[in-house]
Amino acid sequence: MEKFISCIVMRSILLLSMFSGFAGCRNEDPEDHSQVRDMEQILTSDDFLPELDSTDPFSVLRHFLVATMVGDRAKLEQTALPNEQLEILADKNFMDPRRNNAVGQLANVPLHFVEAGSTIQDADGNEVTLDESMIDESRQFVNYPGNPHPFEMRLVDGEWKVDPARLVKIRQKTIQQRARE
Repeated sequence: MEKFISCIVMRSILLLSMFSGFAGCRNEDPEDHSQVRDMEQILTSDDFLPELDSTDPFSVLRHFLVATMVGDRAKLEQTALPNEQLEILADKNFMDPRRNNAVGQLANVPLHFVEAGSTIQDADGNEVTLDESMIDESRQFVNYPGNPHPFEMRLVDGEWKVDPARLVKIRQKTIQQRARE
């Protein structure tokens, strides 16, 4: 059991580092794009993820996360609600090729719905308790183990979309932090 929990914690740390753009995880050589191209080929291959099923919020979230890693603007637009700052999520500067081990876990990371009564963190790090008015048939929160920032999902015309607002705000903060370094 301890080994299982350790594995879950490690996967969570690796996945969180993939999406938060920790300052210490940047590529040392910005001119070396070979590892990035290799990762893009893995992530966009038909073998990595099943075809997008827009009626399945888990499928939509997985494809959204891959799109943020490879900078696929078209896939972001397909899986996310409209957002004027969506381009920040397509910025490949947040992807670190040394994260290849974590990338392989994305297709299989366990996703779950967050229930009313659960406490989550907003983009500012404040704790928010989800109440029943925040979750319904057309609005859900989906997460993976160890991630303090669940993804808000909206059902629009029969298709699930990720609300990118929280992740956009987190990315903006990371950019500001990097600029101060």
